[in-house]
Amino acid sequence: MNISICIGIRNRFKSFGHNLLSSLNLMESKDKIELCVVDWLSDDIENLQEYIKNYTNNIISIKYIKLLKDDFYVKRQHYNRAYCLHQALKLSTNKKVFLCDIDMTLPIDFVKQFNENVDINKIWFPICFTLNRNKPRIISDTNGRWRTWGYGMVGIMKEDYFNIGGYSFNYLQWGKEDNDFYKKVKGSGLIISRERCEGLFHNFHGYESGWLDRDHNKVIFGERKIKI
Repeated sequence: MNISICIGIRNRFKSFGHNLLSSLNLMESKDKIELCVVDWLSDDIENLQEYIKNYTNNIISIKYIKLLKDDFYVKRQHYNRAYCLHQALKLSTNKKVFLCDIDMTLPIDFVKQFNENVDINKIWFPICFTLNRNKPRIISDTNGRWRTWGYGMVGIMKEDYFNIGGYSFNYLQWGKEDNDFYKKVKGSGLIISRERCEGLFHNFHGYESGWLDRDHNKVIFGERKIKI
């Protein structure tokens, strides 16, 4: 079955190309992939959509939108990962979706692994291997560690995502929205598939203060007001 890979991005187009897009080019069954991109006002490249098309040689089906400056969330935040992923999922045309980050490298047999782990009432939270700085994509103790505490990569049926209630937008930037969603899934009684995924790498990048302070980043939105 075809899969929509959903991502949000604000700048860092070079990392996006070097990591996620490069792995899409090497992937088996790439004709079954749709890439859904929500751009949070990136200003480090003139035309991100064209960059994606050129990088993937127009082989991957692409859905792209750039959020508007007067969007309710955009006006009030620097970035909101959950909101971007939610909007990307709404762009998707397939029943199966993978909520992903631009810093990921996907395995060559991603489509096969995904379809083995995702079905109605069955959700995939693959465990990726997190690489240390300047380390190759080889699994070893010196190169990195398995990210057993992370729930940011999600394979799910679109119908199940909405039935569960989706991501909460009440987190600034990113961090903790994935834990929140994992708790929703556990509480729903749906089957969770969670194991180490060979070839799924989280590539090293620096951290911004918004991620480091994520324990304090929950925010409550009123009808047209925001309280921090």
